[in-house]
Amino acid sequence: MNARQWRVLEGAPVDIQERYAQLLQELETLSVQPGNNALAVASAAWKASRVALNWLKTYLEQHPIVAVEAEIIFFKKIKPVFQQEYLYWMSVFEGWLHFPMGTEKAVKKYVQQQLDSLAHFQQVHTAFFQYLRLERTDLDRQYFTRQSSGDEELLDPLLLDRDRTWSTGYDVLVARYWANERLVAYWQQVLVTSTEQPAPTGPEQKYLPLRWTASKAALVELIYALQSSGVYNNGQVELKQLVNFFSHYFQVDLGNFYHVFNEIRLRKKNRTQLLDLLKQKVVAKMDELDLN
Repeated sequence: MNARQWRVLEGAPVDIQERYAQLLQELETLSVQPGNNALAVASAAWKASRVALNWLKTYLEQHPIVAVEAEIIFFKKIKPVFQQEYLYWMSVFEGWLHFPMGTEKAVKKYVQQQLDSLAHFQQVHTAFFQYLRLERTDLDRQYFTRQSSGDEELLDPLLLDRDRTWSTGYDVLVARYWANERLVAYWQQVLVTSTEQPAPTGPEQKYLPLRWTASKAALVELIYALQSSGVYNNGQVELKQLVNFFSHYFQVDLGNFYHVFNEIRLRKKNRTQLLDLLKQKVVAKMDELDLN
């Protein structure tokens, strides 16, 4: 989810903002648990996302929407924010559930099939996705109100939620659009990782990249701090360059790092957790050496 979409959620009721922030915290915790494999993480994340989405449905039932403008915002922006997490983790889970345990060639073929499937879905719904990219609003009443006739019969029946109190028929496509952006980045990273050369075993082994074992949010915080402070190339470096460098070096898929940074920015307390910890630890080390 990009920064603009997050700003839309910032305008949502506080209860909704807090519930989504809670979900993101749950997902971050899952991703850094020691011993978790990709399938286990995806399964737990899918479950947590489903619980959050069901919470939102109950919230809507308890807080009926009357104004058309509010209904459009809910089904074009707010619900897809929750549902894209559900769809993303469901797809990751299913992807790893059927992941081949074979040769590099078989792995490459499988991951490429995942990417091809995403590209096909994008092509099928090109017109609607273009509507979203151009930030058009002229058809919002048709797409994002529950009483519109629309042309839902043109959609894949598997996408539709037949509960018309909970879906307009197109809100799920918005969620799928956002989820697919993340899935493309995810499977591309898997493809890169699966085709890397074997690790060296000689003296050059000491130059192997280190493994980042803190949270992804911590790494994003560090990257933003380095870019903001201008310590690279006299400050002449793009944020994306640093993200690509650290992602490759530490073999960490940072996905939509703008979304992660906005989560950090909206923390109610201690927004710079990693930087504060780094300062605390290095000062403690200095104090320890002073005593020796």
